[in-house]
Amino acid sequence: GVLELSKGCCVLQLLELNGNKVTDTSISQLPVGCSQLTNIDLSWTRVTDGCVANLIQKCTLLSAIHLFNTRIGDQALAALSAHETPFKTLVLNNTQVNDNAIANVLRKHTELETIELEGTKVSDTTIMNLARCPSLEVVRVSDVGCVGDRAVVMMAECCPNLRIVDLSWTKVTDVAVTTLAEKCSKLEVLQIHHTEVTKHCVSTLREKLPELLVIN
Repeated sequence: GVLELSKGCCVLQLLELNGNKVTDTSISQLPVGCSQLTNIDLSWTRVTDGCVANLIQKCTLLSAIHLFNTRIGDQALAALSAHETPFKTLVLNNTQVNDNAIANVLRKHTELETIELEGTKVSDTTIMNLARCPSLEVVRVSDVGCVGDRAVVMMAECCPNLRIVDLSWTKVTDVAVTTLAEKCSKLEVLQIHHTEVTKHCVSTLREKLPELLVIN
């Protein structure tokens, strides 16, 4: 298992453990034998906040981490904020992340390309802070009910490289969606299930931008 990996995979860069019954003990050994790790997926595991923090601190080359539905908290986020290698991908869906917890991470990792915050406790404040990350290509914030137009417009104006945006189950209206379409010329997929976007706006977008996949 993971313990065996940790003993002799010194060139391993990508490790997907999502859904596996890994333990803190096995994960704590990874930095010893897998010092070249750049991307790890611990989604749907029961590793603790402290264990994830330790992993981030010791795997100095990490640039992508997937923590969907994990118990991460202040320790892991503090480790992310202090990590010297720029993170390109952060998947934090269905965690207890909030505005205060993620603020320092976004200040440090302005080279982010993908961030997923679905079902978290963030608000417009965090979405506006994404404007610090002009290289963003993928943003998923579905089921974050308090996100509205003002924050999304600010993000759109500062992140021209956006390709995939999921705003489902938020409070966005035609204003946010139209701005995204106007400011982000590389936009490929826009998900807006259960929002306040009108059918007229969706029809107009599909007419003007047939290459844009609008999922409503």
